[in-house]
Amino acid sequence: MEKRRITGVVSELIYNNLKTKQMKTFELEITETCTVCKKEIIREEGGCGTGYAIDNNGNKICYACCGEADKKTLLETGKLSGYYSHLVFTNWPGSFKIKAYYSRDSWHNFAGRNGRTDFWLNFEGKHYHGVHIGHDNECATIRLLKK
Repeated sequence: MEKRRITGVVSELIYNNLKTKQMKTFELEITETCTVCKKEIIREEGGCGTGYAIDNNGNKICYACCGEADKKTLLETGKLSGYYSHLVFTNWPGSFKIKAYYSRDSWHNFAGRNGRTDFWLNFEGKHYHGVHIGHDNECATIRLLKK
């Protein structure tokens, strides 16, 4: 259902309720479909996420397909931006994870003492190096190591 149509239906229901001076409650259920796998996108109960991401073309993609897209990007380009915490590098929804086998903290000119964390990981037989800078975030980037 299109956004304008949903707005029109809601407006019509509100107008009809005001016109008859009756207050009625109604539920509006919107189902989304992943444009990649064509499955219904289900939002996790009690979660704060939408259950989908939106690509550059405005297509809605479920979290599982986001993980597959991030994996493909990493293998094709040799680099990926994501999040690093407790020896785990992950994408935003957590549908793509790689465990680091070693990390080291060091000085950084902006973040100060232990402000830079270097970490190393293996993924599908290839070795990657990641860098995380700062104490107030989890943003990190990993890159394929040259042999």
